[in-house]
Amino acid sequence: MLLLAIFLSFSAFQDLFGVRSLLFSVIYPFEWGLAAIWKSTLSIPGSLSRIRNLMKENEELREKLKITAVNHLRLEELQKENERLRQILGFKSRSYLKLLPAEVIARESPPGFHLLIIDKGERAGVKKDQPVLVEEGLVGKVIEVFPFSAKVLLLVDASLAVAAVDQRTRAFGVAVGDNSFGLDLKYVPLTAEIQEGDRIVTSSLSYFAPPGIPVGTVTKVSKRQNEMFYQVKVKPLVDFNRLEEVFIAL
Repeated sequence: MLLLAIFLSFSAFQDLFGVRSLLFSVIYPFEWGLAAIWKSTLSIPGSLSRIRNLMKENEELREKLKITAVNHLRLEELQKENERLRQILGFKSRSYLKLLPAEVIARESPPGFHLLIIDKGERAGVKKDQPVLVEEGLVGKVIEVFPFSAKVLLLVDASLAVAAVDQRTRAFGVAVGDNSFGLDLKYVPLTAEIQEGDRIVTSSLSYFAPPGIPVGTVTKVSKRQNEMFYQVKVKPLVDFNRLEEVFIAL
């Protein structure tokens, strides 16, 4: 009887162990999955925090990059301005004329006129009909003066004329603006010697500009039948669209 009881108890224990094993094999995957989900849920706040930090760091780097780019542009502009000012000072020191530097503060283009406004006027000694120039050559002349500013009529304006000569041959003419940033050299007789590439400078006969100031370069010479003068086109040496500083010859 004792052996039978032991045998039955052992069999019951084996059955119970088998049931437990079966339950464990069924439940364990779910338990593991729930644990993994719970672990992931716990890590979400940390992940979101890291993402926010990375986004903030990325934005800060972008702002620093923008600031660096702006500073680089400012430095480049300052270097160009310094170089331009050195050239201006060098030209002023080399010139035999008494020159007053001025800054271009505005441009006016009413129909038929090409004008600049400069930041020097009567208080600085500027007067009407004074020539305005840069290192490259003649810019124009002062046509109206205010206490602290003045208007300058550009050389390429059709209403402005200046006596000029061919620097190589001394052929005389009158340079007149064509209203399209070019010049016509008028009244050059057919007996004169002039050709493409010749440099034109102001003449001693000019009523407002001193002699020898560069005006431009001859780009075309032609003649028409039954006319007494050449048709001469001249390209100005000054780039009127890029003027920032000029000089008034006092």
